[in-house]
Amino acid sequence: MRQIARYWLREEDAETPWCPAAVAAIRVTASDLLTPYPWSRQLSDAVGRAGTLLSHVDHSHFEVPPHGMRWLVVVDGLDEVSSPSVRERLLEKLAGQVRSHGPCRLLITSQPLPQEELSPFSGLPGVGFYTLRGFDGEQQHAFAARWFAAQGDPDAGPHAKEFLADVADASLEEVLQVPLLATIAAAFRTRNPDRPLPRGRVELYEMFLADLKNAREGNAEVLSRFLQRWTVRGYGKVAAWLVQHQDRLLTHLARERTTGKPPSSLLDTALEWLARHLPAGLDWPEGARGELGQFLAQSGVVAFDGRELSFLHQSFAEFIAARDEAASIPSDFPDFDRWSRRIANAANGNRLLFTLALWARRPGNDVAVVVRKLLSGRTDHRIMALRLVTSGVPLGEALETTVIERLLDFSHDHAQGRFPDSDHAVLAELAELAELAELSQLRGHRRLAERLRTIATTEGISLSLRAKASRAYARVAHLPEGVRLLKSLAESAGDSDDTLECCRHLEALAPQETPYVVARLGALVTAPNVSTWARLRAASILP
Repeated sequence: MRQIARYWLREEDAETPWCPAAVAAIRVTASDLLTPYPWSRQLSDAVGRAGTLLSHVDHSHFEVPPHGMRWLVVVDGLDEVSSPSVRERLLEKLAGQVRSHGPCRLLITSQPLPQEELSPFSGLPGVGFYTLRGFDGEQQHAFAARWFAAQGDPDAGPHAKEFLADVADASLEEVLQVPLLATIAAAFRTRNPDRPLPRGRVELYEMFLADLKNAREGNAEVLSRFLQRWTVRGYGKVAAWLVQHQDRLLTHLARERTTGKPPSSLLDTALEWLARHLPAGLDWPEGARGELGQFLAQSGVVAFDGRELSFLHQSFAEFIAARDEAASIPSDFPDFDRWSRRIANAANGNRLLFTLALWARRPGNDVAVVVRKLLSGRTDHRIMALRLVTSGVPLGEALETTVIERLLDFSHDHAQGRFPDSDHAVLAELAELAELAELSQLRGHRRLAERLRTIATTEGISLSLRAKASRAYARVAHLPEGVRLLKSLAESAGDSDDTLECCRHLEALAPQETPYVVARLGALVTAPNVSTWARLRAASILP
């Protein structure tokens, strides 16, 4: 959006927009589209709430193309609508906008959702699904160097290299592929230059949020000014109580945001919580709504835009809610069956992983209790057990081996050289974890490497799955052999989509293979009988 805006403002160093068609871009949140008003009114209200406009934009402007262009409506945070039924209605509404061919073009962002939820878009012309690519090796180096330079570090280059080496030692390569997690890891290093990096994603979140809390509590000057200001107004006891119970309030907001209820105003939710929990004789003052938002924003996990509160990232809300839930679960995990039913919903994956991992890390809890129950369950339960390993939860060598062996217990028919359909789900999930780099904790695991190589070389499995297995093999076992497998698949690919997938994996894995990728994609772009859409996708991969 910034790129498009700078282009229209004719700024000197503005880049040519990524979107070839002329568009005027606006950003709305998925929650903005849950009001009972017409579409154009919802857009008008959303841009007004942003607080950056000099005057109100009437809803009629969004009913027609602006100056012969189209509106590009970026719908952000679809996954933050945690209620599946509400999300389903919203997706139907958005699909209706696509079918109407109106003045709006849509770009919808979300964490992965269950495939069936996306069915309203099935078969609609002009609809594409994309996965956000993580930082490659070159981008990771650039990010680290710029981060330390921005902190005023006179030795930013050497410190960036040292940071990247520590990331590799901690098996946190997946962290640097995700911009949010890369920022968290770099911020942790800046605040704690002499401490080792956390091992795994769960510990990284845990230490980062602890850092934020320590920084907040250690800033005595800010707290003192807050208390003085409220004491002068006659509300000193209210302010002192709020400071003492800020974490409880943030936990309540996190649970409300992630429990599947229809979204509501977080600031209203906070005020309602205060009305219920402030001690007798204490009341939150009228007209101090904005001051509550400002105070909570000092936590570092929520932002206040002058009107509304929002979590800086949905995963912060998921982690905080999971931490509270994990603390309430007894050591024998008696209600595991109820929890396990949630695993089937992909939208619950992060929060469930955090809950199980944080429960396992609590003193007196035996992680084997949960892992054994997961391993006796369905495929998605076994995948969750593996995610505990890949997220850095210490299981011990024997239990980790059991998890991996149980997951890899496929019914591969060596005589026929194929896998039965029932095992394809496991293969797909395993390959997906590899693509997210979450298998970095398992580097060097011999049997896993053997299985991945078998998947990569087995006829009868989709080439897409074989390509992902090749990429996983490169990460877990041997980079040159994984690259060779991918190049072999690219050369035998029967259609443009398979060629594109192989080239995308090669580009992410091995920058030195850029000339090969360029040659393959160049041949694809100029080949006859290749769709315009495939040519555009090939051009987007070309470096």
